[in-house]
Amino acid sequence: MTEALLADGVDVVIAEGDFLDDRARHELVSTLAEDVRVRFVTLRVDLLTALSRVDQDPTRGTSRDRRFLTRYYEEVAETLRVRPAHDLCLDTGALTVEQATEAVIRPFGTCLGDSPQDMSVLDEPRPLGSAA
Repeated sequence: MTEALLADGVDVVIAEGDFLDDRARHELVSTLAEDVRVRFVTLRVDLLTALSRVDQDPTRGTSRDRRFLTRYYEEVAETLRVRPAHDLCLDTGALTVEQATEAVIRPFGTCLGDSPQDMSVLDEPRPLGSAA
């Protein structure tokens, strides 16, 4: 779908998915033209906020199971800690939807608002293997 949208002239495509490991990333990138700029973005929120959000959202599926969600957070903790330094990681517990969107698309030359948003609450990326 990403490749088709880009071929149709769409400037920015946000592909939602689980791209935390190299295999998944390679699978996505290998379908794209070489000149396509790719930026991986990880949306994060602390577990307590996530649990609160799922309690308030009846449309959620498996993530409504508190044990499942807690186990998932435990399983991906190390992968998130060592994600590539060039990834953008956003704390959605501290950002509005508009701020998060602006942070994702700004590097591609597209802005949502007339004034720059305060991005001081962005989670700074850490290089592979660095301590949390």
